[in-house]
Amino acid sequence: MRQPNDICSALKAYRVQRRIKQDKMAEMLGVTQSQISRWERGLDTPRPGNVERIKQVLWGGYPAPDQSLLHFVKKSTAPLLLLDEQADIVAISQGLGAPGGDFERFGWVLRSDPNSRFGQIADRLRAVLANPHGVIAADIRVPFEDGDNRHVLHLYGTIYAGGSGVMCITEVAIRGTQDKEHIAEPVIRTIPA
Repeated sequence: MRQPNDICSALKAYRVQRRIKQDKMAEMLGVTQSQISRWERGLDTPRPGNVERIKQVLWGGYPAPDQSLLHFVKKSTAPLLLLDEQADIVAISQGLGAPGGDFERFGWVLRSDPNSRFGQIADRLRAVLANPHGVIAADIRVPFEDGDNRHVLHLYGTIYAGGSGVMCITEVAIRGTQDKEHIAEPVIRTIPA
């Protein structure tokens, strides 16, 4: 069995010392309780975006503008995601993350491991977020199949540069498509300032 790395050990010590349950820590970090458990037991290591969020919780919170964006997205009833500069999910709105909702059913579409099509787009989105000069938004469409049904995940994200870096507030829509409407490959279009 692997050992937890330093950041995971620090996370566990912080959580235990403050008597924070894993599910509450998971909510603070925008991950699942099982992910916190895996990190703390050394079974998995956090991705770079998660490491940054852990550091912010342990050693200093988000600057005020980022905190405001985080609060806005988490409390919204609209289907929203907040992405960091690595295109990792920082927050999920109440409207999107509701039990039995679209994100529970189709959230896997936004992960590169089960959905290589999103991996293609995520790399291009990371490049835009790394250098957003002159770009205010990104319009992303990712085709996927759920059984015999074809869908398109549509993300429309407004890019915000400030506070601790670049963030993207993204509206999420999932639509079923007919053959004539279905796109074969993921598409990303940037919207200039």
